[in-house]
Amino acid sequence: MAEIVGRADEISAVETLLSDAVQGRGATLVLRGEAGLGKSTLMEHALRTGRERGLRILRVTGVQAEVQISFAGLDHLLRPLRLAPSAAESPYHRAIELIDRLGGAPDPILLTVEDAHWLDVSSWETLAFLGRRVESDRIAVLMAVRDGEDIDRRLAAAGLPELRLESLAAGDAGTLLDRTAPGLPEALRTRVLSESAGNPLGIVELAAAVARSGGSALLPSSLPLSARVERSFNDLVAHLPSASRQLLSIAAFDDGSDLDEILRVAAVLDGAEVPADAIQPAVTARLVTVGEQYDVRFRHPLLRSALRQRAAPGTRREIHAALAEVLAGQPDRQLWHRASAVPGPDEEMARELFATALGAAQQNAVAVALAAAARAVQLSADPAERGSRQIWACDLAHEQGDSATVRRLLAEIDESALRPADRARLIWIREV
Repeated sequence: MAEIVGRADEISAVETLLSDAVQGRGATLVLRGEAGLGKSTLMEHALRTGRERGLRILRVTGVQAEVQISFAGLDHLLRPLRLAPSAAESPYHRAIELIDRLGGAPDPILLTVEDAHWLDVSSWETLAFLGRRVESDRIAVLMAVRDGEDIDRRLAAAGLPELRLESLAAGDAGTLLDRTAPGLPEALRTRVLSESAGNPLGIVELAAAVARSGGSALLPSSLPLSARVERSFNDLVAHLPSASRQLLSIAAFDDGSDLDEILRVAAVLDGAEVPADAIQPAVTARLVTVGEQYDVRFRHPLLRSALRQRAAPGTRREIHAALAEVLAGQPDRQLWHRASAVPGPDEEMARELFATALGAAQQNAVAVALAAAARAVQLSADPAERGSRQIWACDLAHEQGDSATVRRLLAEIDESALRPADRARLIWIREV
């Protein structure tokens, strides 16, 4: 099993919890943090270590669909013990009864609860009571919860010890990246570290994508997320009201951050004004922040990418078209959204985008230049112009040392449509 990078203190805390339980000093620990920070990885480490030390494992994962069913989570947790159904109806009495039963077991016990925020209230209160009273028993309780103001209130009432997972420090993030994708060109390495923002899951998944596809994998318009990453971040959004989800989706495609702008776009889509308070559930869940200037910021860039990736093609075009309408007075920004809303080849739009790509390249904004060129290629109605733009993008990627992108672009070129000069450039690029 590979070493867990950058989590020495957290691993020590988990292993101390297990050691103390074996010695009859039971305790509870709640792991907190955003998606992808490693709560599940630490939980798996605890399970593996617990088995090695002879603890009996009981585990459950909170399920949103069962959150209204009293004691559903607790019953699932205890099912392997084949205990007779309890007649106690209060969480307190169930907790005392459970401590008596587990405390007398021949082996120490490890209770693990993933997604504990989705436990039904009765199960949560039972385990919270139990977690505060096992200090003289061979019982360890390890829970994992997401972030959010609602979780703050639940944990404050429970009074359980917490261990918050933060993003990896820069050095640890670099170590994890180099272990996952050694030898990345410095420009790609910097982009992966920037986009992942110290999130271990993001580092691993983006590094794998870049290793496969080169720098094109990190274009702003197409940051690739695996199903695992997308699911992790989309799960954070699933429970929000529909109006909040819509605002987050608009914000994900908006190249700006102004809340009033996002609300105007929502009004175009809905045909009616959307109240500013519709964003508050996302703020409460700590998915975004809204500053004093009413600017909306995602707390993690991967959430924005997950929202973009999950949107249906029709929805994406509708949002871009609405953004283009709202941004009528800002032609530079409007161009991107007009181009993204176009359903098919449009040579005039392709020329506008390619002009933007040329300007971005002159300013050394390589990612922007490649993104604009890629969309210009998609919209090109003239095969010869399409080939010329593809070759230009190859040249730019080659200058950046991004051989994976160069190879991908070369494979997409229709050589039969090229002008003589472009064909000569293509031969030169292939030889280089």
